[in-house]
Amino acid sequence: MFQLLLEELPKYFTEEEIKLIKRAHSYATIKHEGVYRDSGEAYITHPEAVAYILFDEMGLHDSNSICAALLHDVIEDTETDEKEIRELFGEDIAFLVNAVTKIKNINFVSKSQREQDNTCLLLRRLILDYRVILIKLADRLHNMRTIEFKKIKKKAHAKSLETLQLFVPIADRIGAFNVKCELEDLCFKDLNPSKYKEIKGITNDYITKHLSEIEEILDNVRKELYLEGIRNELRVRFKSAYALYKELKIKQKMSTIPDLISYQIEVEHLKECYITLMLMHEKYKSANKGYFRDFISSAKPNGYRAIHTTVSGFKNHYIQFQIFTKRMGLVNKYGFAVLRDLYPDKSFREIQEYLMMEDSFMASIKEIENLYIIDNDNFLKQVYGELLKEQVQVYAKDGTIHSFPKGACVLDFAYKIHSEIGDKAVSALVNGKMVGLNYILKNEDVIEVLVDENKLRQDESCLDYVVTAVAKRKIKDGIKELARIRK
Repeated sequence: MFQLLLEELPKYFTEEEIKLIKRAHSYATIKHEGVYRDSGEAYITHPEAVAYILFDEMGLHDSNSICAALLHDVIEDTETDEKEIRELFGEDIAFLVNAVTKIKNINFVSKSQREQDNTCLLLRRLILDYRVILIKLADRLHNMRTIEFKKIKKKAHAKSLETLQLFVPIADRIGAFNVKCELEDLCFKDLNPSKYKEIKGITNDYITKHLSEIEEILDNVRKELYLEGIRNELRVRFKSAYALYKELKIKQKMSTIPDLISYQIEVEHLKECYITLMLMHEKYKSANKGYFRDFISSAKPNGYRAIHTTVSGFKNHYIQFQIFTKRMGLVNKYGFAVLRDLYPDKSFREIQEYLMMEDSFMASIKEIENLYIIDNDNFLKQVYGELLKEQVQVYAKDGTIHSFPKGACVLDFAYKIHSEIGDKAVSALVNGKMVGLNYILKNEDVIEVLVDENKLRQDESCLDYVVTAVAKRKIKDGIKELARIRK
C-alpha cells in the first residue's frame, strides 16, 4: 500500500515533502514493530492504508496530513508522546496526530464516558483544523473495511453502530459522499448481513435485467452531447445498498425510486450544464416538477452543486440525470478535502477561517461549544440532536437552501438567517401560508420570516420549542440583556 502511495506522491509534493513522508513511515514502522492486527497483518499496514485512503480516495493532497495519518496511532498505542512528535516532525504534524489520539491514562467512570469524552475532544479539535476529521474518517473507513476480522462480534457491531451514528452523518455534512456511502454499506453488511446480501442481489438482478436499456441510454446521451459539441465524462451510479434498503421501506417498487440509476454527466463549462439539461428534456420525458432540483444556482449546505432531473428512462422506470462541471464534481465527491487543491494559494488557516464563517456545519459546532464550553454531556447531546440526526432542507425566500435537524422550527430558521431577524420575528409565511414561530419545518418548505421592528427580544417561553444552539444562546443572551437594562 505504501509503495502505491509513493508512486503517486511526485505529482503533488516536492522532494523535501516526500522525504518527510518517508521518514514518518520509517518512524511509524519502528514504533509498531512486532505488533499485529486481528487480520494477522503487521500493524503498520493500517496507518499505511489510512494514509493512502486520505490521499488517493479522499483527495487530501497535503504532506503534513499524510505524515499525521502514518503516525496517527503512535501516541495512543506506544510510549511516544506529543513532544517527541513535535521535535521530530514539527508543530503542525504533532497537532494533527494528537488531535486524532484518544484520551488515555485517565480513570473514567465507565467505557461510555470515555467514548463520550473522546468524541467531544475530536469535535472540539475539528473547530481548530478541519483536516482532523478527514484523517479520522480515513482511519474509520479502513477499520470498517477490516471489521470482519474482529474476534468479538459484539465489539464489531458496537463499532458499526457508532459509525452509523457519528461518522456517517459527519461525512455527509462535510460533503465526503463516497466515504459516507461506503461506511453506510460496510455498517449495513456487518449489522444485517442477510438483508445486505438480499439488497445486493436485488440490485444485481435489476441491473442484469435492464442492462440493454441502461447501455442504450448511455449511447443516446453520448450521441446528443457529441452532436452539440459538448465534451463530457459520463458515468452511471447505482444507489448504494443501505440507501436502497431505506428507500424500499418507503417505496415498494424499484421502478418508482427516482435516483435508483443516476447518469452523472460532467461537462467543462457552467453554461453547458443547462444546455445538457435542455437536451435531456428534449430526449426524455420529465417525471414531474417534484423531481427537478437546481443545486447549481443554490448549492446544498455541504457545498454540493449539480442539476438533478428525473425522467422516464425505459418502460416507465425512473432514471436521474446529474449534471455538473469538473470543479463541482470534485467538491461533490470529496467535500472539504478538495479545498486544498481548489485554492492552492490559501493556507490551511485561511481555509479553516473560511469554513468557520461560511460552512453551516462547522459554524454550528462552534456555536454549540460556545453554549456548552465545559459541559461535555450537553455539548455532545446538542451535537447529536442538532447536527447528526436526520436533517430537513428548507428554502429561504431568495432560494438559498438551509439544513436543520428534524424538529427545528421557524424561530430556529430566523436566528440562523440573522440574530436581529430572530429577535424581532413574530410569525412567518411558509409556502405562502401564515404560521407561528413554533411551526415545525418540513422538507422543501419555503420560508419568509415576518418581523416587528419595535420588538426587542424573544421571551423565555421560546426556549421550549427552539432546538438549535444559536437560537438558544441568542434568546438567553436577550433575556439577560433585558434584565440588565431593567435594573
